[in-house]
Amino acid sequence: MKSFVWTLVISLSALALQASAAEQTQTVPQGQQSQQTQPTQQVQTSALPAPAKEHSFGFRLDPVWVLIGGIGGEVDFRMSRTISLGIGGYNIFPHSTTHSTSTTTTSSGTTFTWDDDYKWSAYEIYVGPTIMLMGDYDHRGLYLAPGVGYTGAKITDFGTSKLSGSMDAPELRLTVGYQWVVKNFRFTTGGGIRAIGSSDVVVKDDTGNEVLREKSSTLGGLALDLGVGMVF
Repeated sequence: MKSFVWTLVISLSALALQASAAEQTQTVPQGQQSQQTQPTQQVQTSALPAPAKEHSFGFRLDPVWVLIGGIGGEVDFRMSRTISLGIGGYNIFPHSTTHSTSTTTTSSGTTFTWDDDYKWSAYEIYVGPTIMLMGDYDHRGLYLAPGVGYTGAKITDFGTSKLSGSMDAPELRLTVGYQWVVKNFRFTTGGGIRAIGSSDVVVKDDTGNEVLREKSSTLGGLALDLGVGMVF
């Protein structure tokens, strides 16, 4: 009996050991099980395109004024995505104009001869917004540019009498154009009109004394926007 019991005990002990060993091999720790059952999640990040650079200000030079012996351009400052504020103009340096000597005879038979050579110069300065109707400040698009300013012209060394004359007048201008922005380079082309107000035309002699002053009539003219420049 005892031997049977001990045999049974030994057998049960052996079965218990086998069952325990089998349980240990089949049981996975909870931490490891979660690691095995949960798939590895890889976060895939795609490279987002860099936002377009927003420029703060720009300038342009108008080559048309260089062709006639002057300089012109504009500097503008970004106020919003579609509006900028600029100041511009041109200055034409004194140019000599030579004519042949002119002769005229009055009804009384008196003959006058004079030399009508002279030097002339002109300028314009204005301030106003540029409003992008299509596109924005940093890209290409259609724009409208109203402005208010001052313009003038001057003549000196007129003829043998060396008279001089000048006129300075307020103006309104309005241009429509198109701009292209390629990296930091900007190209503009456009045109419009100018309305020049009435002003005093002053004529002086060679000693600087005023010999004539009269009001000019209201004038009109063309305004040009032909520029090559950069934005920053």
